[in-house]
Amino acid sequence: MLLSFAIPAGVTDGRRAKKRMDNFNLRIEEIEFNNHGGDWLQGPYVYALYESYSIPKHEIEILFIAGFGSSMIFGTIVASLADKYGRRNTCLMYGILYGLSCITKSFLLRFVALSKFSCIVRRSVIGCAPFDSAIISFIAMCILLVTTWSENHGDANAPISQSFISAWNAIMSDKKIFLLGAVQALFEASMYVFVLEWTPALTQALNKPVNLTDNKNPPIPHGYIFASYMVAMMMGSNSFKLLCSYRTPESFMRSIISISALCISIPVLMPSAQVTMFIAFLIFEFCIGVFWPAMATMRSKYVPEEARSTIMNYFRVPLNLIVVVILLKDLKLAVIFTICVFFLVLAVLAMFVLHKLTLRSTQPSPATSVLAQDKHQMIGNDSKLLSADTDGQLQATASMA
Repeated sequence: MLLSFAIPAGVTDGRRAKKRMDNFNLRIEEIEFNNHGGDWLQGPYVYALYESYSIPKHEIEILFIAGFGSSMIFGTIVASLADKYGRRNTCLMYGILYGLSCITKSFLLRFVALSKFSCIVRRSVIGCAPFDSAIISFIAMCILLVTTWSENHGDANAPISQSFISAWNAIMSDKKIFLLGAVQALFEASMYVFVLEWTPALTQALNKPVNLTDNKNPPIPHGYIFASYMVAMMMGSNSFKLLCSYRTPESFMRSIISISALCISIPVLMPSAQVTMFIAFLIFEFCIGVFWPAMATMRSKYVPEEARSTIMNYFRVPLNLIVVVILLKDLKLAVIFTICVFFLVLAVLAMFVLHKLTLRSTQPSPATSVLAQDKHQMIGNDSKLLSADTDGQLQATASMA
């Protein structure tokens, strides 16, 4: 007790602030745990589930196009809508919609199996178990959102169109933002195609007939493989700080993306070497683990915070368009992975140019001043409108008198 009186007030306040921050981070992590849990529980089984109903490869790709197409259309405006209508409400809507999508896979596909292939129903129950588990995770996430988060908004009065105009002006004013967005779009497009195509790539590498409808004895252990991917990705994320102690993200990401291109080329160069292919995919997942924190670090350097979400969402349009076009064409696996290698090579070139620009320039991003000018102009226009309305009211009052 005597020691507690001896502790300065500033130290006590600092401890309280740290405790509040720890509690805040814990609430965030609880939400993230359920979000990633729901996503990863069902993620590795989506393709396998469709495949177990004897749906052809191209029709499965068309089903995935619906997701990428909707992301291309709505992903660009979600950040602005979240600022206007509330971040918690947006996260809550995400959990509800994602949970409903798992319900369609869990129950509607059972109905299809019952009506068409009644003998598959028992096997489909096992195949739908990951989606049932994911629904529980999303329900838990929504409950935590409602009970632990308070609502917060961005600038609710700001017009959505103005935020898009300002973001576009920022991209055009700074080459580094454009190059960073290009790297993100090209790398993530390859990554999303990989998420869809790793299952058929490893299955075809068996070089023997397989029964795709037998969920008790699948041709490849999807759960174990996906768990291995997640471990590799976690190792990559944990290696990020170590890499930063020797080089900057702009420097070592050139090597990381180059290694990614080499790994994705294995299904093209060695389509029957399943073990080698699996090891290459693990290394690619490691690179993905490095990619996420590296991109977050570079975004914080070059992209102004006040328009960061809107600016980066611009690059979701070409990202999703690339994926949609690849999946629509019904290409062979070798061609699909060759295209992914080409995109990753372009990403490497963009990364080299970005690194070269960072060595030359030490000035702050011109995008910050562009956004400030746009905001000042918007405030000026609002002031003029307010002044005009006030003058009109005064004139109306004077005429009435």
